[in-house]
Amino acid sequence: MSGAYGPHQPARPGSGRSAALAIGGVLLAAGIAVTLVLAPGGGSIPGTPHVAGSGDASTRHLAPLSMEPDRDAVEAPDGTPHIPACRLLPPGDVHAIGHRLHDYANTIGEGEEGIRRTVFDYVGEADVESDRGLTSAGSVTGTCEYGFASEGEGTSPGLDIVVLQPFLVSRDRVEEELERRYEPAGPVNGADLYEHASDDIDFLTHVLVTDKAMVLLRTFDLTESDRDAVLETVSTNLADLLADPEGPAVPTYQDGPWDGDVVRACPLLDNTGIREVTGNDAAPFATETIPVTSATTASGPDAGGHDYVFNGCRRTDVVPPGEDVADDIDSIFDSVVFNLSTRTFETGAGAEAFFGEVTAPGGTYQESVTLDGPGDQAFAGRSSAAMGGVDLIVRLGPVVFELGYDAHTDGRIDEAVEALRPLAERISDTLASEGY
Repeated sequence: MSGAYGPHQPARPGSGRSAALAIGGVLLAAGIAVTLVLAPGGGSIPGTPHVAGSGDASTRHLAPLSMEPDRDAVEAPDGTPHIPACRLLPPGDVHAIGHRLHDYANTIGEGEEGIRRTVFDYVGEADVESDRGLTSAGSVTGTCEYGFASEGEGTSPGLDIVVLQPFLVSRDRVEEELERRYEPAGPVNGADLYEHASDDIDFLTHVLVTDKAMVLLRTFDLTESDRDAVLETVSTNLADLLADPEGPAVPTYQDGPWDGDVVRACPLLDNTGIREVTGNDAAPFATETIPVTSATTASGPDAGGHDYVFNGCRRTDVVPPGEDVADDIDSIFDSVVFNLSTRTFETGAGAEAFFGEVTAPGGTYQESVTLDGPGDQAFAGRSSAAMGGVDLIVRLGPVVFELGYDAHTDGRIDEAVEALRPLAERISDTLASEGY
């Protein structure tokens, strides 16, 4: 193994599912509530989502997410195209099967999450070759996690898709795990299907195996017919993508009232910025949080709120492996996790109002911070996302971003601010250069 990497294990949708991605306690302060109605449509999620504001605010119609295909495949260093996990079951196909995505906006602690995916973007430059198996801690994979709207008391339907490709896993270890833990279930659309049932009858794992890629599919609280439909769709899309690779779909919110560009967080957590903080290269993959609709604050002029789009990113640095331990499992958990969220408001006034709310007395952020270069306002506060963590929040025009990491500063705000300052200033410079 020539590199180490941060751990990623797919989690079941539901309680605590996005704890690693939650940034600050801002959702409570912002008072957000979203109800979503979906209709079919390819990779898009059309519909009439709305948000109920406080007081006498009227229903607000918000822009639905549209996942636009990217014909340019992302290639690994050896030239092999990556298979984006969420392309195996786009949101439109989820609806065609009979489900709609949960927006999570009414659940304390879930943030503004709708889709969570891990993609290779090679913004980070660390080496991440792996010899791990199907379920090894720290496996480097492409993932897609969907939670569906609940269809009955006590249910939490959803699925996780994990893509494992030969340059990232040990084929021998995978085959050993398949033989030991799974049963062959026949071919499906050119792939060999394996099935493993857990003790929980509502949790089922399948593996699709081809020469070029393997797909681990976990389904939760789905009927047998729905699972069959998911397998048919995923296996068909896998065959199509192996024949004609594509890159990860691009989230946009251009329909409805939203008419602004959206700042995505993962490109901003780049190799240079992370290396300035930790001295290590950043991972070439990141976990992105994508809401299924734009949102609105529940306060503002006439209690109508301010429209914005949220985006979140989690990226680690990569600790070089030790010389004496071939697998160096400890270095995986030594990686520093960086969390960045962005809220792109339609107006600077909306961003200013939101920023003022979360930095007001009693709010999450209480320590004023001075940054060099662009940035209208900056504050720091103790994070609710990790024990002893500290986040920075910065406003630049219509954009508010929150930056934190888990370097265990034990809540010492001054120490965390000094460590994060170069990265925060770099992000501000990048946004300013893009016209924000």
